[in-house]
Amino acid sequence: MGPRPTCSFKCVGPDQVGSGSAAGMRVLHFLAANHSGTISIWPFDSISENKSVLVEIFPLLFVALTGEDSRQYNDLHTVNAVLKHFKSEPLEQGFDFRSKYAEDKIDAIVSAAALRELSSHPKVWHPQGLDIKTQRFEGWIFGCG
Repeated sequence: MGPRPTCSFKCVGPDQVGSGSAAGMRVLHFLAANHSGTISIWPFDSISENKSVLVEIFPLLFVALTGEDSRQYNDLHTVNAVLKHFKSEPLEQGFDFRSKYAEDKIDAIVSAAALRELSSHPKVWHPQGLDIKTQRFEGWIFGCG
């Protein structure tokens, strides 16, 4: 089935994301209130070429979209296969997968590659299942079909 996002209101347990979600919601509220002329928050706002667009992402989703095994995400071959899928250069042989921030670095690299590639696909901006009610009140994870 692949990775599954955790409910943004889950505040208990090792995979809790609630406190981070609450902080993120406050940041989005601030940005929407103070920078609506330069920033769109997808899927809530309309997208325009003269604004930066903020989207919610789930980095392991990008791995799942390639068909690679997300359990092997700490392997050079797997990460490079994901990067190749999104038309990006591979990581160099010496990347240290055991470093303290390796997972965060890989998330950032893979996310940047996936966002660059996926953003040119109109279907990603208008996924099946994203109805008006969901769009206005719940949002959507960029790249989910």
